[in-house]
Amino acid sequence: MLFQSVTLSVLLASASALGPASVDLGTAENYAILTKSGISSTGVTSVVGDLGVSPINEAAITGFDLIHDETTHSTSALVTGNVFAADRASPTPSVLTTAVSDMQRPRSVMLSSFEGRRK
Repeated sequence: MLFQSVTLSVLLASASALGPASVDLGTAENYAILTKSGISSTGVTSVVGDLGVSPINEAAITGFDLIHDETTHSTSALVTGNVFAADRASPTPSVLTTAVSDMQRPRSVMLSSFEGRRK
């Protein structure tokens, strides 16, 4: 009897250690920050990875002292990566549109699941 109890405890501990399922963010995973409404830096800022804004343009990124050295993206001393905006050269706008759509998908799935439970 003791052996069965120990086995059950180990199985339960293993199952709870797995945690919740991961969320598939698709191409949105390529960005440290991805926003539809803009971003500002007002002090000491360090972004590790790429930053993207869409469908808004680069004017919505303030305080980052952007350097326009590429046609598809900008850079900043505050960003270890590149800065992308919907008004940069192709293919950036379509890549950002896909990433924003991917970012919103988990929320849509969650809301539709919640609505299904309320009925």
